Amino acid sequence: MATEKAFDRRSSLIAACAAAILLVAVLPSSALVRTSYAQQATNPLAGTTFPPPIIRPLSAEPSYVINIYEENGKTVFVPDKASIPAGMTVVWFNNGIGDHTVTTLKNKNYSPPEDIGSGVILGRHSPVGDQFGGRFGGSFIHTFTKPGIYNYTDSRFPLAKGVIEVGNAVEKGNHFDMHVGGINSLPFDPKMNNSLVVRFTPKDTPIPPATSITYNVTIAGPDKNHVLTRQQYSDRDGILDLELISSPSSQMNATASNAGEGFTTWGPDFTGQTGYANTGTFHIKGPMMNQNGQYFVTIIMVSKDNQAPKGSISDTFTLMPKP
Repeated sequence: MATEKAFDRRSSLIAACAAAILLVAVLPSSALVRTSYAQQATNPLAGTTFPPPIIRPLSAEPSYVINIYEENGKTVFVPDKASIPAGMTVVWFNNGIGDHTVTTLKNKNYSPPEDIGSGVILGRHSPVGDQFGGRFGGSFIHTFTKPGIYNYTDSRFPLAKGVIEVGNAVEKGNHFDMHVGGINSLPFDPKMNNSLVVRFTPKDTPIPPATSITYNVTIAGPDKNHVLTRQQYSDRDGILDLELISSPSSQMNATASNAGEGFTTWGPDFTGQTGYANTGTFHIKGPMMNQNGQYFVTIIMVSKDNQAPKGSISDTFTLMPKP
């Protein structure tokens, strides 16, 4: 799968970038300043870098990766659609030989919430890439603070299309808040191949937190007592960003009797150096949100800085289908 291949590639990229740090075009110093989501509008991570950014500038930022590929003479964004909560930083990696761009579209009927123009994102053919044996392309980083729909293209290859839907809906729990990505993502439409990023933020933890948290996540439904999958995730920034990807019911059995059957999970989007934890979005794909009926996501805090919390810290959120 392209996604899993991209994950393996990103892991090797990050390790190589750390070794080559003296040659890196470093992010602006403002990227090292940790701000709240509300403050990010005036101090976002943004810019084009080569090689791709190392882990540390992104260690306390909710982040999501999109890869740029060249397939059969065409430029493609993988994934070509992302539904994310406001405040998330998206990193586009250029995995192609040629140079590419990320450029928002605009016409008389549509304009994005804000214009985004990466300029040239260097490909592996570039003279800078030759310093690393032609192995690396560049990257572009942008933090999305304004909700709305962003249609974009590669200005050098206009047939390439991508869309980012940024939402600001929040479902509140007793211990956590669930921030929901996309525009009108919930209620979801079971007739479509759905995908959305949900962010779980602990209520008693400052944003961004200075702690690592491990979570158990259980997805059940349409019968609340029917567990579809249960996974454990550890994240450096203490905030869990999880992309839920629904597989079409025609491909998988949505009433699988064994928990976890038909599900795959990967991530996070960035893997740190030895002794440095992971960060970025986790992804889980399986037979969920493809039938009428409610789905339930239960999140439990297992540990905080490797210490078990006092008492049970958990919430259950409901994913409702469209009527």
